[in-house]
Amino acid sequence: RPEGNPNHFRIILVFCTPENRFAAWATPLYSKIAEMVHKAKSRVLNSCAWQEMRRTDAELYTVLSMRSFNRGPPMFPEAGDDSETFRIAAGKSLGLTTWSRFPQTDRGRFCLADYLCRFMQKLGHKLTTYSTLDGRTLVSYQCVVLREDWEKV
Repeated sequence: RPEGNPNHFRIILVFCTPENRFAAWATPLYSKIAEMVHKAKSRVLNSCAWQEMRRTDAELYTVLSMRSFNRGPPMFPEAGDDSETFRIAAGKSLGLTTWSRFPQTDRGRFCLADYLCRFMQKLGHKLTTYSTLDGRTLVSYQCVVLREDWEKV
């Protein structure tokens, strides 16, 4: 986490060893090992290359989200299987006059990553979407795209 200088990070590692498991002569070495680890991680995490990688990573992805589902799932430009199909004249120039509710996933939830990918395909764009970021699953109304790809579409 940022600590003082926004370009430097402080990491705290805590480990415990039972005293009776190691020889008494080895005890003074633990502080030396801890000091070496501290210097190594500080050198790596605060290096220019690591800072550049953090800047690049911050600019690499864009998190998108959709708000307000008060009236149900969002509309999708194609005729659905049900009777809830709508004609919208404003989409005529794009060939998108027939709209229906976007179908729910197998788990019965809306998934923005799936919706946006299919919506962009319908518009003729290839957009790869992700429903996870840094190993964490996003909520169903959020997704992640490469910033460069998002700016193209």
